[in-house]
Amino acid sequence: MLCLDDGSLAPPEGLSGRVNGRFDWALSGAIHLRSRGTMLSFHRRQIWTPEVEIGADDIVHLHSITGFIGERGLRHLLRKRPRVFWTAHNPWLFTGGCVAYAGCDRFESGCRRCPLLKFPLERWSRWEFLVKAKFWQEFDVRPIANSEWMAAMMRRSPLFEGVDIPVVPPIVDEIFTAKADSRKEILRRIADDGGLIADSAVGAKALDAGRVRQWNAEHIPTGSSLDSSTPATSHSLPVTAPKALGGSRFVVGLSARSLTDQGKGIDQFFARLPVDRAFVKETTFVLIGDGGVRVPAGVDCRFLGHIDSPTRLAEIYRSLDLFVSASAMETFGMAILEAQACGTPVVAFETGGTPEAVCPFASRLVPNGNFPELFRVVEEMFDVARSEGEKNRKLAEWVAAKHSWQAIAETQIKTYSSLLNRG
Repeated sequence: MLCLDDGSLAPPEGLSGRVNGRFDWALSGAIHLRSRGTMLSFHRRQIWTPEVEIGADDIVHLHSITGFIGERGLRHLLRKRPRVFWTAHNPWLFTGGCVAYAGCDRFESGCRRCPLLKFPLERWSRWEFLVKAKFWQEFDVRPIANSEWMAAMMRRSPLFEGVDIPVVPPIVDEIFTAKADSRKEILRRIADDGGLIADSAVGAKALDAGRVRQWNAEHIPTGSSLDSSTPATSHSLPVTAPKALGGSRFVVGLSARSLTDQGKGIDQFFARLPVDRAFVKETTFVLIGDGGVRVPAGVDCRFLGHIDSPTRLAEIYRSLDLFVSASAMETFGMAILEAQACGTPVVAFETGGTPEAVCPFASRLVPNGNFPELFRVVEEMFDVARSEGEKNRKLAEWVAAKHSWQAIAETQIKTYSSLLNRG
């Protein structure tokens, strides 16, 4: 396993490393300034030194390298021509640099004149596309998709026309699927520990009410129904149990790496939340992720910040009555899987690969972008909040059967064997 975090993959020391790093930084900045969306270039100059040399008999499986390694770095790593597999977790692998799919299908004709790029970079995406096409062919890259939806998208690209694209879905950590304490016990422990964000590593990143009020004041339009003085808190959940345990509160979770990411829909969720409905007044919303969002007056919303610990995150998921995904686009939906692995049902928009991540017998899908229907289903879940027990355990078992490391390892081995035997 080679990654930046543990130093097993590192840039060279000295002048060349600094120069190449500055070039990549300047290029990324220029594209960012002339782009209406997230565009990342494959034309990066930095090379990378692996902890273990990659030989001709090795198999290299590329995953999340978008944005830190480009053509030159890959050519250096793969110079002895190992067999190369590459899983697409977003459209970047088969487009001219686009990271998120937003309905643009120009990748079908080679990303000519990208609508995201402003003058004078309109043709940059086409050049990136051609460079990728040459690289895929030269290194005989074997593409893999993380979902059936993604595989269908890739087959529409000239880069992989007529190519067999297997699907290897993501693995859910056993921390989420493991049989754990009851939610009643988890809540008792949360109360004893002083709250969900009692540990300093998480608490230091959580938003306090003053910072949220400042953010709201800067972003909420004058005259908005959203009250900039709303005391969005960052302390623990109520000591009383969730409604699923016969308590007084219905606890709903939402999450994103960045809560302000418009694609995740969390800001829209609260902007459209029907605050006059009875179920909202009895609901506590738990937000996981960096940043802040606008919160209507009177809504109980708890900001937990970014959660680094999988164990802590699993404990939070198990304390929820419901997890909501308001994302307008997901190539799969790891948070959805992890919440269900913890026995928590999900309501999500039907978009991208999300249907493949949603359990058909306990969770719910609603038409993409239909917030009234989303809130109707959330209210329905509020009225019939599931008690912990067999139904929730079946959710975890469903995730484990499809996304445990054992299940995915078997799929991975079959994929390698099938593609390698063909050539």
